[in-house]
Amino acid sequence: MGSLLANAIYRAMGNPVPCIVRRESHAEALSRNKLRLYDALQDVYHYVPVIPIRYNVSSGRTSCNIVVVSVKSYDLPDALETASKLVNSRDSIGVLVNGLAGGREARKYGLNPFFIVSDYGVTRISDILYEIRGHGELLLGRDAPIAENSPECILSRILVQGGLKSRCTDNISYYRWRKTAANAVINTITSILDWENIIIAENSWARRIAEKVLQEIVKLSRAKNVGLVYDDLYNYVLELARRTGKNVSSMLQDLRACKQTEIDSILGVLLEYSRETGIDANTIEDLYILVKALEEGRLRCAKKK
Repeated sequence: MGSLLANAIYRAMGNPVPCIVRRESHAEALSRNKLRLYDALQDVYHYVPVIPIRYNVSSGRTSCNIVVVSVKSYDLPDALETASKLVNSRDSIGVLVNGLAGGREARKYGLNPFFIVSDYGVTRISDILYEIRGHGELLLGRDAPIAENSPECILSRILVQGGLKSRCTDNISYYRWRKTAANAVINTITSILDWENIIIAENSWARRIAEKVLQEIVKLSRAKNVGLVYDDLYNYVLELARRTGKNVSSMLQDLRACKQTEIDSILGVLLEYSRETGIDANTIEDLYILVKALEEGRLRCAKKK
């Protein structure tokens, strides 16, 4: 998702976009080539000049008005520690990750982040090439009244200027739970079936699994005072699966690449809530076990290579 935001920021501001990267090979690839974002729906290539920065917390402080953290959920603690050294204000960090992580981790570093929820479909092709396979919307905010001069609203206006659909909300938890429900269905089922997102909408057996997962998530959300509505949630997930039908979910991309998945931040967190509340989540648990088995098998293959 970082490539999507970088493109919009560049189109709005007209300046190369600084990007913090971890791997030296990634930084070198971005230095030699512009970041490329291919919009498969409009058949348009966007070329984004970026400034790759290899940064770690021992590099000293710098000063940024807004920093967006868009990483795998298991990399979030390290990314937040780095981001805490970059911003002028503890309120100026935006977090875009799958699942419900972020709040507890941010507080460890004295941060009060806003969150970003995206239902665009973006597939990674290489370190410098990403492909948009589904248009959607970005929601930025906190569980607090909207302030027009807040970092999240400033960034949202920039993203709109850069061509994305974006808005601020004062109820970000609702949208984070809704997107987590979509990830719990789309990412996990497509990973198990090894298929693009469209299978959720077109395969009746996949939909039956989705129904059971969403019923359990609705019960958990009510126990956590979020209150998702089943019919609305089911329709949203199916519409998202259709709209991003040609997209390969990030979890399936990870499994195909023999990498660690984000299953713990998506289903694992929901299972924690199940244990806390005493609400059954048997379908969620079964899917979690299946993905963990696939993940372990793929990681063993990667080690053998």
